[in-house]
Amino acid sequence: MGTRILSYPLAATILLLGVGGCSQVPRAGLVVMRIDDTEAHIGLGRNEVGQGDRLRLLRNVCSGQKNSVCRKEVVGSGVVTRVLNDSYSEARFVTKTGVREGDFVERERPSE
Repeated sequence: MGTRILSYPLAATILLLGVGGCSQVPRAGLVVMRIDDTEAHIGLGRNEVGQGDRLRLLRNVCSGQKNSVCRKEVVGSGVVTRVLNDSYSEARFVTKTGVREGDFVERERPSE
């Protein structure tokens, strides 16, 4: 049998959830399923977020075609509307560019 390669969103979610366990790091996940331009399922569950928690929506923005440089930019904000289970929640976002699968999501700290 051949070697199985994890899809980028799954691998990134695993990495981000592992990093998200540290108390100094904001809880982070990915948009795993887009419902429409403003709603999506996110890879943050019961132990990371609660209903009503505020979120930041980030996206990798790259410049140039060859040797491009990418950086994460905040493209919107949102709120957790429903916690689905230990791994996933539903959220509604305000963004000019719409929600995309693979976008990053960070829980905002209460003082922000």
